[in-house]
Amino acid sequence: MITGKRQWILGAGLLLALNTQTASAGLMNTDFSSGYSGWSGEVISYNYLSGMDSTETGNIFNQFGDNFLLSGNEVTLTTSSDAMNDYWSVSMFQEATLAEDIQTLALTVEASLTDPAADFFYVQLRDLTTDNVIDLSAGGLFDISTWAGQSVSFEFGVMDFDFIPADSIAVGDISLGYASVPAPATGLLLALGALISLRRKGC
Repeated sequence: MITGKRQWILGAGLLLALNTQTASAGLMNTDFSSGYSGWSGEVISYNYLSGMDSTETGNIFNQFGDNFLLSGNEVTLTTSSDAMNDYWSVSMFQEATLAEDIQTLALTVEASLTDPAADFFYVQLRDLTTDNVIDLSAGGLFDISTWAGQSVSFEFGVMDFDFIPADSIAVGDISLGYASVPAPATGLLLALGALISLRRKGC
């Protein structure tokens, strides 16, 4: 039977294990190794007959195969058109709470616009509480440590305003950097060590 003392030490150790395992929780599937899992897409299209825009949001990647393309750890968003519609705005986003030990965010960005003066692309990290943004559109390495623990939306997209489709943005090599923390298994090992020690002492 586990005594009160054993329960407390074991519980504290297991809590530490859980904390170290979840310290880096936040953005999911940033390398797209699980396809579009964890991400949402949005496409705004203009219908020529009705003269109106319509918006589709969510897990729409299969529905709009011409607008979303995965290749390795990179995703490309492209505007397009067909006989009935002009798909003029294509975007992706993911909402998350950044880990308390977050330090950096790195990524590559490559855009191709048919008219750079009229068309538009963006990559940003947006604070869901304040609506403040960090502009990531240049790509590279960004210090986001002051946003640790914040609820954010990581979002990027491309918009066509010159009525010539095939504007695109490619985002890839997304990586997050964290402060040095114990390896995920450290807490669990500490808990097991404490339990073994108590067993040997017969506490």
